[in-house]
Amino acid sequence: MSPSATATAGTETTTDATTDAGAAPSEPGRAPVALASGAVAFDVVPPAPGTGTASPARVGPADDGTAVLTVSPGDEPVSLVLTTPGSLTGNADGTVTVLDTAGTAVGGLSAPGVTDGGTGPGDASPLPRATLTVTGPTTAELAVVRPAGEPSESGSLAAVPDGHAVTTTLGTTALRSAGWGDREGGLSLAVDATAWARTAGVAGSDTLWAQVVAAEPDADVPGMHDQLVCHALGAPDKATWNLEPWRPDVGLVAVLAARCNPT
Repeated sequence: MSPSATATAGTETTTDATTDAGAAPSEPGRAPVALASGAVAFDVVPPAPGTGTASPARVGPADDGTAVLTVSPGDEPVSLVLTTPGSLTGNADGTVTVLDTAGTAVGGLSAPGVTDGGTGPGDASPLPRATLTVTGPTTAELAVVRPAGEPSESGSLAAVPDGHAVTTTLGTTALRSAGWGDREGGLSLAVDATAWARTAGVAGSDTLWAQVVAAEPDADVPGMHDQLVCHALGAPDKATWNLEPWRPDVGLVAVLAARCNPT
C-alpha cells in the first residue's frame, strides 16, 4: 500500500485496501482515505454501507508536518489502519503511539475531540465524547459515545449530531532543537518541542523522548525522561524544557511534586 496517497478537503482518495481494514478496495462506500505525516501513514476506512451514516473523512495539513483528520462517525466506528511498518499502542489519556518495527516511538495520534464548529445545537446540551481505541497491532477505531443519560438505538455508540465533527492529529515531528549548556546550576539540556508534541499527551512525549535520545544520546540517563514528561504535563507552554542529567532519579511522582526539578 502506498503511504504517499493523499486526500484533499471533502475528497476521498482510493488506495489499495488491506485485509486488516476488513474491506475490499472496490466495496462501494468504503474507499479509504490516506492520513499521513512523515514516514507514518494510515488508511481511514468508513463503516460498511447500511451500518450508519458517516461524513467523508477530510485530511488537512497543519504545523510541523502534522495532518489533521476530521470526520463525523455514524452509528459505527471509523477504522484507522496503519499502512507503514510498525504497530500501535493505546495510552490511558486517549492518545495512540505509533512504534516502528524496533519498538521505537515514531509518531502518534492525539486524543480525539468533538467540536460543533459554531453550527451545532444552541441549547447548551453536552457534546458527545470521542474515543480512539486500539483494536489490533495495526488497527484503531474512532468512535463517539453519547453523553450520559441520552438514549441510543445502537447501544453506546451514536452518530454525531449535525454540525459536530471529530478530529485527531497525526504527528511525527516532536523535536525542534536540543542543546547542552550550563543552566540550573549545572549541565542542562534545553529541549524545544513542537506544538504537536506539547499537546499530544503520552504519544507526544513518547515521540519527543525518542527523538531527543536520537539527537543527543547523552540524554539517555535515569531521571531525564521523567523530567521531560513532567514538563509536558506541567509546563507545556514554556519556551524550552531544561533537563539535567545530574538530578536524582526519584520517579515521576516525586519529580512532579518537585515541579520537575528534584534535588
